[in-house]
Amino acid sequence: MGSLNENNDCVPTQSEDVSASTSNDVQWGHLPDEIWLEIFKRCPQLTVMFRLSRVCSKFRSLSSDPAMWRHIDLNEWEETELNKIVIDDENPTASNEILPNHPTILKSSQLYAYVMPKVMNHVKKLTLSRYYKDFTLNSFERSLLCKCANLTYLNMGFCENVNLFSLQEICYSCPNIECLTVEGCRNVDDACMNTISKLNRLTTLDISHCAGVTDIGIQYLTNLSSSLLHFMGDGVLHMSDRGVCHLVATHTKLETLVIDGEELNDVSIEAATRCLENLQTLHISFCNQLTDRSITALFRKTRLKRLFMKKLSCEITTPVLKQLFLYDTLKYLVELTLTDCDAVVDSTAYVIAERCPILKLLNLNWCCALTDEGIIRLTDTCRQLKRLHLVGLPFLRGSWIKGLELKLPNLCFLDLSVCNMIMDVDVIDLVQRKPDLTAYTYYHEEVVYKKDLKLYQVYITEGKQGGKTMSIKQPQCAGSLGSTVDF
Repeated sequence: MGSLNENNDCVPTQSEDVSASTSNDVQWGHLPDEIWLEIFKRCPQLTVMFRLSRVCSKFRSLSSDPAMWRHIDLNEWEETELNKIVIDDENPTASNEILPNHPTILKSSQLYAYVMPKVMNHVKKLTLSRYYKDFTLNSFERSLLCKCANLTYLNMGFCENVNLFSLQEICYSCPNIECLTVEGCRNVDDACMNTISKLNRLTTLDISHCAGVTDIGIQYLTNLSSSLLHFMGDGVLHMSDRGVCHLVATHTKLETLVIDGEELNDVSIEAATRCLENLQTLHISFCNQLTDRSITALFRKTRLKRLFMKKLSCEITTPVLKQLFLYDTLKYLVELTLTDCDAVVDSTAYVIAERCPILKLLNLNWCCALTDEGIIRLTDTCRQLKRLHLVGLPFLRGSWIKGLELKLPNLCFLDLSVCNMIMDVDVIDLVQRKPDLTAYTYYHEEVVYKKDLKLYQVYITEGKQGGKTMSIKQPQCAGSLGSTVDF
């Protein structure tokens, strides 16, 4: 690639100059910084910090460019062996020696402590590690975070030591935060919500599984000078109809509403659909107390793109549910989840297929009345499907699996767990025809295509999840990594 001059810069050698003049080879030493920076952006951040920065002075300079460090996600930082990296502020070098009194593996908190002081002025988006006991927001870590003056996005989901004191310090030091996630932080309560309400630019708030939050905490959100666009409160069990009604009446520009339906009835859904003209995502877990009134309230909500209703009450009837789709209300849906619902039968599937042609995700887990006829209609019509969840459907025989790779060319996920009439061999054959498909058989065993051996192996997913390489792209409830079957 060239040699280093006395200034430790990359320069092409004489032989490289000759070959470059007689061929179309790229003259790497003369590439502008803008192109090198684009190359660096496609490398893991730790590779840039600990390896590329050691190549030459140009690379060292580029490795600390602000554009490289606007977004930091500790979940993407792989474990780093200390015997390969010796941390030296002035001149980091590779070494095979293990530093005394240090562990051989650097945890996210240790990497954070080394990297953040160098880049904290550039960071705009920060996601802390979700791995259990991998990252704790102690006073030192918190002090570094509070120096990120340009921070607009902060995800502290499932981190330890997120409490009233830490939130007060963070909200005071980082007033420009627009998106805040404290999902699963067990010390977040109503007093914390009062502190959060002082973030005047807040538009997105995720407090899912914060059990200490009640209607009082929700009412504090009226103090926000900004209008929330996205609110996620799944697993907030002490939020009642009163709290939901107060929230939607105050923040009428909400586009995303995620709530736990355990303590809610039709009043909340009617208020949400009446107040939120721009509602695009509605997610309700445990719809045990909802009736046809809630379904009727969704009529004519034409901007809905994502609808999630889990454990629907037996009070929901098939005619009203079908009418919801016949109104053309949901023709722009890209994600639909209706689980544990007796009202979802084959005729319901026919209407969904006809009225929701651009679906990319469909989850009908535990809708036990469905048969192959309904699934055939769905797979024949919804040709853009990427994810199909059909857990616990006892009447499915799998006649629609043959040729599925041709009907649904974009399908990348298929879950047939607890479908006792579907043969494993049919699922294995499907993966043979479509190797990029992740598919699960009766015991939630993943079918894997061994391309090098031309073999197919079924193995238990649990073994795969034992490491820390799982990618978490969206909020999940605590413990969701243990079982991916939706019971």
